[in-house]
Amino acid sequence: MRDKKHLLQLAGILALALLLALLTAASVQDDSVLQKKEENKEEIRLTFSPEVLTYDGQGDLDLLKGVYAEDANGKDLSSNVEAVMTSSGTQTEKKIRYTVFAPDGTETTAVRTLKLEGYTGPQLSVEENLKLEVSALEDLIPYLKENNLLTAQDGFGRDAADQVEWYREKVEKGVYDITFTLKNQYLDSTQQTVRTVISGDTADLELNLSESTITVLTGTEFDPMNYVAAAMDPEYGNLMDRLSVSSTVNTMIPGMYAVVYTLTSLDNTQKAEVVLQVKVAEEMKQ
Repeated sequence: MRDKKHLLQLAGILALALLLALLTAASVQDDSVLQKKEENKEEIRLTFSPEVLTYDGQGDLDLLKGVYAEDANGKDLSSNVEAVMTSSGTQTEKKIRYTVFAPDGTETTAVRTLKLEGYTGPQLSVEENLKLEVSALEDLIPYLKENNLLTAQDGFGRDAADQVEWYREKVEKGVYDITFTLKNQYLDSTQQTVRTVISGDTADLELNLSESTITVLTGTEFDPMNYVAAAMDPEYGNLMDRLSVSSTVNTMIPGMYAVVYTLTSLDNTQKAEVVLQVKVAEEMKQ
């Protein structure tokens, strides 16, 4: 009986040892596979000549000029390189991010400096206190340019009027603030807002609230959309999906808050904005 018990214990020990050996072998194999995968990753070399790209506004800017990429076997991958202007850097020294993918999906990135010589940033000038007929809004930028009421340059002295965007906000009947914005390909921008009198019947956005000031008790739910009475375009109808809401309301903390509603027209040439004042008050104790 004792010998049988001893044999069972020995068999258990051998089985456990075998299991540990199998687990160890599997772990070693997994590490080997991972290491092999790491070794098989295609390394890409991305180089620039020259290291710093210089542009003086003459001709077209080619961000891929002097860019070369190759894999570990010397295969040319330069045609796969993508270049993107980033928002980092300074006004005259931009940072360009280059990305290239190997056939196995391996990604390589590098950053290169773009030096802009003689660059002054975008320039925009619009005549103050404009007076316009409503018909001018149909083709506003060409109209202003033709009448010498607007000038725009890209930063190298080249005309950039066709890159100017604008929108109007109603101040009162017949009076608007028109905001002009110029953004160039170097990710720089400039903006000017001009008080404008517009003669004629304008189709203005309608953005109304059911209340301008409300009071809510602490701890209660607050949905800013419940106070929107109308968000309409006279031509296209309901524009509720074009309404954005910015709220600072925290109903857990008593105080005064504001909710800003902004409506944008389908063609982005109109904006309307209203503010809801919200007071969060503690419940009166009985």
